[in-house]
Amino acid sequence: IDGLDGLAAGVAAIAATLLAVVMAIGNQPLLAVLLATVAGNLTGFLRYNFHPARIFLGSSGSILIGYLLAVACLFSDFVLPQSETMFPILVPALVLGLPLYDTASVILIRLLTRRPLFQGDRNHVHHRLLRLGMGHRSAVLFLYLFSFAVGVNAILLVGVTSLESVVILVQIASLFSLFAILERVVWRADRVPSERAER
Repeated sequence: IDGLDGLAAGVAAIAATLLAVVMAIGNQPLLAVLLATVAGNLTGFLRYNFHPARIFLGSSGSILIGYLLAVACLFSDFVLPQSETMFPILVPALVLGLPLYDTASVILIRLLTRRPLFQGDRNHVHHRLLRLGMGHRSAVLFLYLFSFAVGVNAILLVGVTSLESVVILVQIASLFSLFAILERVVWRADRVPSERAER
């Protein structure tokens, strides 16, 4: 997800903030402090990393952020005493839903186009938004909002009933479905000119 200025840092800051809220609700102060620290550092970093960026994460920075978020999730209890269902176990996957969606969609595109899975290309979610006509900042802000919308819905799973959990999961599925439909428009628009050229 580190393909546009400020994208990885912003999405990670949103995820860390939302996970810190869950840890605070669940009385897990050490993890809440760790995640809040990560979120604070990333927010300060964004001042210099947002487009046009003056400093960059690089591979070491993005891998460290992913590692810290992953470790925090592994050591966390998402199913709390006040949780009525087991649905809160989905919280980390949903809060980090955008990077997971990006990874899954890129793998699928490479399989469908018979390209090597480990060869880089310009089919990541942010590249597809740019091809749709969005500017650099617009694409980044759109992905921030999408990540936040999915994440806020996800953290609500911690203390709701079974029926409310199903409603929340349907909302999240609807958000991803709308996003997938939007991207299908881009996919088809990209393929039509190439098919015409072949003819």
